[in-house]
Amino acid sequence: MSAEVSSLVNLAGDLAGTYRWTPSSGDSVDPAVADADLAMLRRDGYVILPDLLTADDLIEIREAVVPLLDLHGRNRFEGHTTQRVYSVLNKTRACDRIADHPRVLALLDRLFLPNYLLSMLQVINILPGEQAQMLHTDDGFYPIPRPVPPSVRPPSGRLTISPRTTEPPISLRAATFGEIRHRKRLIEHLW
Repeated sequence: MSAEVSSLVNLAGDLAGTYRWTPSSGDSVDPAVADADLAMLRRDGYVILPDLLTADDLIEIREAVVPLLDLHGRNRFEGHTTQRVYSVLNKTRACDRIADHPRVLALLDRLFLPNYLLSMLQVINILPGEQAQMLHTDDGFYPIPRPVPPSVRPPSGRLTISPRTTEPPISLRAATFGEIRHRKRLIEHLW
């Protein structure tokens, strides 16, 4: 028998028929660590989780993903010298640890309702000489009015895992959301 769904409240329950809800491995993460990650995400619009993966994890991922990096971006926005792989979870199991790492799940457990679905992972390899993208949100293709009230869209960001530092020299770095949050005109443009 299927579960009755008559309101949005019902969506927070376990609606699955065959594969029922299971506890998140995010429960194994120290709540103080997960709460600090969430606070950073809300403050800055992103969170960096250093040393999330082991050196062996990174080697395995690189060996699985490099052969998939055979296409470049389709336009200036995607980057003509940037390589992209979409639907990574469908193409290799080597990247599962990125999506199902307990610390990642602990953060997602705090952002989403129970039973959320992780269905997207992509790899982006930005090669030397690529032009910078304009400042943008990654959900710009959703036709929702902007700015979105905080009660509708909680602050969230994307997860980027890099085997080395990604911090460019200060002279080349674009402002982060945390640095520009008081620049009202820009924020209204983005949100």
